[in-house]
Amino acid sequence: SMPTAAAFVKEHSPQLVGADADARRKADVGYEYSMNRSPESVAGLLASNHDPAYQAEIINILQKNGTIDSFVQAMGTNYHYNGWPEAARSAIQNAASAGVITQTQAQSYLTRVG
Repeated sequence: SMPTAAAFVKEHSPQLVGADADARRKADVGYEYSMNRSPESVAGLLASNHDPAYQAEIINILQKNGTIDSFVQAMGTNYHYNGWPEAARSAIQNAASAGVITQTQAQSYLTRVG
């Protein structure tokens, strides 16, 4: 309904529009509405949505709130029977590809997840 404003946003802040932006918003909402934010709950979010932008945003949230280390630790020591470590590895790789974490950080996390 506001084509001039929409064009302005697309030109000056393209990261705010499109499918990736929608996936990032969905990740933010999913994380915020989680019943708890335990490593198990986060792994469930990652396993339920394979979109790279969604997964990278979840890792971004963990990085920003300081819980990524405990998440990686849990995925590396537990839960090797249910696909959560695979979802964690995928999310870490997607986050590195998106520039959310460095390749060095990603490699360290991937090594710890196993």
